[in-house]
Amino acid sequence: GIALDSQRLINIENSRDALKRFVDNNNQMETRLKITDTALAGIREIIDNFRKNLNIFQGGSTKDQVRVQTIQDDAFRSLKSLEDLLNTEIDGRFLFAGARVNTEPANFGLSTIAAFQATFDGARVTVPTTRDATLEDFSFNKNSSTGAANWLTFERSAGGTGVSRVTATSAEFSNVTVGSTITVSGTGGVNDGTFTVTAVGGGGTTIDVKTEQLTDEAALPVTITYQDPNNINSTRSVAATVSFTRATNTITATVAGALTDIPAGAKITIAGAAAGPPTNNGSFTVDTNNGTNLVIKSKRFTDQGTAGAPYFTFTGAANLSFTNNGANPDTITAPAGTFRDAAGNSLPAGLKLTITGTASNNATFTIASVSTDGSTVTLVATDALTTEANTNGTVTTVTAAGTVAANSYYSGDQVTLTHRVDSDRDFEFAINAADPAFEKAIRAMMIILQGKFQSEGGLDQNPERVGQALFLLQSSIERTVNGTPPFGTELSSNVDQLAINNAFNLVLLDRTNKQHKDFIGFLDESIARVENADPLETITRLLDDQRALEASFQTLARIKQLSLINFL
Repeated sequence: GIALDSQRLINIENSRDALKRFVDNNNQMETRLKITDTALAGIREIIDNFRKNLNIFQGGSTKDQVRVQTIQDDAFRSLKSLEDLLNTEIDGRFLFAGARVNTEPANFGLSTIAAFQATFDGARVTVPTTRDATLEDFSFNKNSSTGAANWLTFERSAGGTGVSRVTATSAEFSNVTVGSTITVSGTGGVNDGTFTVTAVGGGGTTIDVKTEQLTDEAALPVTITYQDPNNINSTRSVAATVSFTRATNTITATVAGALTDIPAGAKITIAGAAAGPPTNNGSFTVDTNNGTNLVIKSKRFTDQGTAGAPYFTFTGAANLSFTNNGANPDTITAPAGTFRDAAGNSLPAGLKLTITGTASNNATFTIASVSTDGSTVTLVATDALTTEANTNGTVTTVTAAGTVAANSYYSGDQVTLTHRVDSDRDFEFAINAADPAFEKAIRAMMIILQGKFQSEGGLDQNPERVGQALFLLQSSIERTVNGTPPFGTELSSNVDQLAINNAFNLVLLDRTNKQHKDFIGFLDESIARVENADPLETITRLLDDQRALEASFQTLARIKQLSLINFL
């Protein structure tokens, strides 16, 4: 009886301890969910307040500078507040980072409004309008098949279309989303910058970017329209004979001073030029204007990585040396500073150099490293040179080096976390900073924030953005949305639904913990009944067992004394 009770006691204690662990874990999760609930309430308030302010803005003049500045200031502040809440941390864990709980999930890259608008001017580089484009995240810096670092060709006007294009030697761009923002770097400053993707083609080898540039055109009469600087509700027009020069982005008036009244920074619209394509008819932003020569702001690539514009070339005149170093990697030596790109940076590892005009080394070789002073290239171990000192020759790399990248504001992952409330039930926690509920609001606010006042990409020149943003804002917080999505079908997640799901999980935790605690109480009573036995009853049972054992021992001892000898 005692042994069975002891085993039962151990089983009951194990069950109780397991329930206590569930309660402790549920309490921790409950704290996270309560903080999540508070964060969601704050996020909803921020989005709703901005939506109300945007509705007010829509109801008045959208061309008033003070009103435009006020709503863009509000967008900036709202984005900063959203960023802070999406980076909520508790107990060393970021709530909205998915499974990457140690990684700060949201970074909108906001420092000042001016800095944001310098990147996203609203005309040449625009804020992505779709979810996929907004969350695009990649970085390519070489041909993935060959490892070659010289893998890009940049064209100012691909096929004479007026559209700038970058072409890779491998299909790295296959999954790039049209409308996404890419950053090009490592081209020696020639084509470094930020661009908006307008097309992906060539089986994933080409990216066309949003291009704004003039087309060479001889003098012809045109009409240039711009907003009246003194009256936001009217425009002015200038009729003039002008010529267009693509290389310098310049519109030149035949009559000196004919363009004097057009202010720098203004949006201009040209009509009367050749139909094209490409054509000079369209809208541009004035960069500078001296009255006769008006320079527009452009966005385009510079020819690079082509036969006519090689990425790197050096022609030696008795100052190019090749050294076979035996077991060590071979080297190419030229005057200091030779093996650098247009920006003065050392040529990157993996770049392939083509040698011509030498006696023994006319071939293609791969860079392993470049010396600090830019005078010496060390080749990969598999390349072999024939020693030649102070010789003539040409070193060329036609295709360009460079990195093409896109960076998402979200640094977490999409892993869904599962919390087990007891041995039979669990629930999923899938709220992260890339959730459509948040992403739609972020996108809407950035759409409003882009573009300087009175510029081609300014909010005052693009009032349709207000309606687009209002739809996204409503879709981000409410379960029912009126109207047609401006950028195609959106995912349906919204803050209200997230809050409902979170509240349900909180109720589940609360009810489950109450059940656990009630059951723990019952188990504690059972344990107490076993551990806290009545002393009198226990002593009585022990004495009875003692007497029974003594009688048994006496009987056994008596039996052992019996012998057949006693009966002979």
